[in-house]
Amino acid sequence: MISITDPYYGSSVTLKMLLRGKKEPKPIKKIQSRLSFTKSQNYFVLLLFDTLMIISAFVGAHVIRFEESILSTVSGNWRLLLIVVCIKLAAFHFFKLYQGMWRYTGMVDVTNVLKASIVSSLTIMTMLFLWIEFRSYSRFVLLMDWILTVFFIGGVRVAIRLYFSSSFMTNILPFPPKNNGYHKRVLIIGAGDAGEKVLREILENPRMKLNVRGFIDDNRRKHGQMIHGVQVLGSVSGLPRIVRDHKIDELLIAIPSVNGQAMRKIVETCKGARVPFKTLPGIGEIINGKVSLKTIRDVAYEDLLRRPEVRIETEFVSDYINDKTILVSGAGGSIGSELCRQICRFNPGHLILLDSGEENLFQLEIELKQKFEYLKYKVVLGNILNRDLLKEVFTNYKPDAVFHAAAYKHVPLVELNPWEGVINNLVGTQHLLDVSVDNEVERFILVSTDKAVRPTNVMGATKRIAEILIQSQNHTKTKCLAVRFGNVAGSSGSVIPLFKKQIE
Repeated sequence: MISITDPYYGSSVTLKMLLRGKKEPKPIKKIQSRLSFTKSQNYFVLLLFDTLMIISAFVGAHVIRFEESILSTVSGNWRLLLIVVCIKLAAFHFFKLYQGMWRYTGMVDVTNVLKASIVSSLTIMTMLFLWIEFRSYSRFVLLMDWILTVFFIGGVRVAIRLYFSSSFMTNILPFPPKNNGYHKRVLIIGAGDAGEKVLREILENPRMKLNVRGFIDDNRRKHGQMIHGVQVLGSVSGLPRIVRDHKIDELLIAIPSVNGQAMRKIVETCKGARVPFKTLPGIGEIINGKVSLKTIRDVAYEDLLRRPEVRIETEFVSDYINDKTILVSGAGGSIGSELCRQICRFNPGHLILLDSGEENLFQLEIELKQKFEYLKYKVVLGNILNRDLLKEVFTNYKPDAVFHAAAYKHVPLVELNPWEGVINNLVGTQHLLDVSVDNEVERFILVSTDKAVRPTNVMGATKRIAEILIQSQNHTKTKCLAVRFGNVAGSSGSVIPLFKKQIE
């Protein structure tokens, strides 16, 4: 019999037990996790503290209503006081008030205090109604007891949170402590949710050594208002003056949802202020785990582009690619490799990777092995100018669709070597197109460029002629298409990497 030591249950579980569906042993770790917090000294301190607060609220309610002394109130109602303490502590346990960390008290904890107080007060009222039907007992006392309980229990937790907030302690102390080192003076551009989160992180993290002097926002209704004690000083247009007046050292752009045009305007204004500036990462980056909410990075070229997202018709693409044989020429290039990654998402029957670059093709093969272990693919090292090789590939694998991304893309290099561009982009395309038509491929998709629109350079002209070649085959059984790409971010032929280096 095979025995398995299960790290979750902390015991030995036989394979026979698992196969027969026998009731599993009771989880040991779950019981330990539920009881671990009761063993800590902090728990008993908190329990004693809350007990004193409950007694204070109960006695205070009677003193306010009847103007009695504290001793007479306790001696005359000690049985009821004992019951009240037990009911409220049980409610506090039920709403998990002792499992949170008081130094991080937030709205959720305050809401739980309200819920626990309401449930316990209603329970006490129901008990009194069934017991004495409220005879000779003031309902005002119950209301005041609930108010004082919420005030004492919730107020103490908020006070502890404020105590551990260095910014709050610095503001309330008559003689604030001296800063250890220089604190950089910063402005936050954007008085919205993102700006508030940035400010709160700075206030709660003194190690950052940042001193927020104000907010900047174009919404005039926010001007003069305060966020956590920091004022909205003005609009982006007045940024240079505000920077001079407050001697600002750095600007933090906290508008992750702004479009490219508005971001460019903000960046230009920040450059005019002649101080360094950074931006808060977008929510997408945070969700994907690329950066944390605490991360503030330099402005990147993606922030300035901010093009609208192109949405793929997933169902249509999946219906076509699924179980089909797809050939991608130029598969090792930046655009070709990304095409292969996207095609793999739709479970093709066979993927043929054709490229003349050995290193790029090898790296793509390694990536596909790691990410798509189940994928059937074939790596073909060869040039589209080799017609015999193309015929052999099409005869052996019979592709249903061809994505033609193999081309020379660098405008300056093709200008210096025009005939190489003509031979590769035109003759190579003609060879691949002819073989595809001869083998009655269903679709032939040419990856073209926006430089083919009224071309002013050799590379653009070769691509425009390639489009015309594609159109000339529309009478055949092969459906020929051309898709024009603009500057693809990260593409080897794109000018954007050059922009990125200039920004850096």
